[in-house]
Amino acid sequence: MFEVKINVSGNEPELKPSMTTSNIIQTDYLDSAVYVSIESVFKNDSLSYVFKVDGRKITRQIVETSIENESYVVVKQGVNEGDELCLVEPNEGESLPFTGLEIYEDIKNKEKLAKESKAPISGDKIAEINPKSSN
Repeated sequence: MFEVKINVSGNEPELKPSMTTSNIIQTDYLDSAVYVSIESVFKNDSLSYVFKVDGRKITRQIVETSIENESYVVVKQGVNEGDELCLVEPNEGESLPFTGLEIYEDIKNKEKLAKESKAPISGDKIAEINPKSSN
């Protein structure tokens, strides 16, 4: 819990000094998204994955995640609405092969493109953008 101060313009007789409230601060809105319990998403050094249950078969599925809060995480790729997921790692979890390697490649490509778009401008480009005046 933390303190938030709000300036109120005008006069509202129901508001009293030192009043406390419970509030929800909405930081984002997603029109349609698949979200799962944060406990169902596992991570290692380079990727996130879930254990999908299909009848008696369990697969270790790579997922692309997005925003999250203390309870849920949005999954952009790898999980569909209605999929059943494990909340704890199955006993044989570490021995299961990964599925969804194309998702991992897609994530890496997106990271590479993002890194390239933020690459520093070379010295020649800086000179063209900020030409020195010769007075």
